[in-house]
Parts: sequence; C-alpha cells; structure tokens
Amino acid sequence: MNTATIGLGVDLEENKRFLGLDRVADRPFLEKIFTPQELDYCFSRPLPAQHLCARFAGKEAVIKALRQCGQAITSYQDIEISHAADGAPVVTLAHRPTVRITISLSHSAQQSAAFVLISL
Repeated sequence: MNTATIGLGVDLEENKRFLGLDRVADRPFLEKIFTPQELDYCFSRPLPAQHLCARFAGKEAVIKALRQCGQAITSYQDIEISHAADGAPVVTLAHRPTVRITISLSHSAQQSAAFVLISL
C-alpha cells in the first residue's frame, strides 16, 4: 500500500492590502508575488484587489501545506494559480510536477480565503 504525505493549508487575508494597487506604479511589488499570467487575469477583472488577494491567500496556503510535507518554496513566483476550463482554480508549482494540489479560493468584499490540500 502506498502512503501519501498530506499537507493542509488555509489562509485568510484582508482585501484592502491590495486595494488601489496600480499595475505600472506598483510593478516591483506585484512582480515579487504574482506571475505575468496572474497579473493579466487579476487586472482584467472589475475588482482586481479581490482577485490579487485571493491568489495571495492561495499562495500562502500552498506554502503552509508544503511545509507540513517537509517541502519548501523559495519564491511566490514558484506558485502559479490559474483556472481550469470549468473555472476551478488550479495550482502549478515550478519544478514539482508530481505534487498534487487541490485548492479552493473564496472572496467577499472585505476578505479572501484559500484552502489547500497537498499530496506527495
């Protein structure tokens, strides 16, 4: 019987942390955290702060779950959150194709949350 290492991660963030960010003026900060594809998606939405915050919460939850598995991430850029054809969020990790990640993102006007389950 194969035993999988499982990690759980959750994060809750205030959307106001990302409110009013400008893609050009705040480029150095944004590019430390988000990939170009994530920025394209978030800034295409009517309320970019909610989408930026949800992705940030997702990345934090992934980092927490990986730590439980004895894994480490050195950069937020190593984690990319995109969408499947059905709209469900999908996580891709740079240099780790065998890690299976299930993620759920949610946001309200004030907060964004993420829940992650990882199996190795």
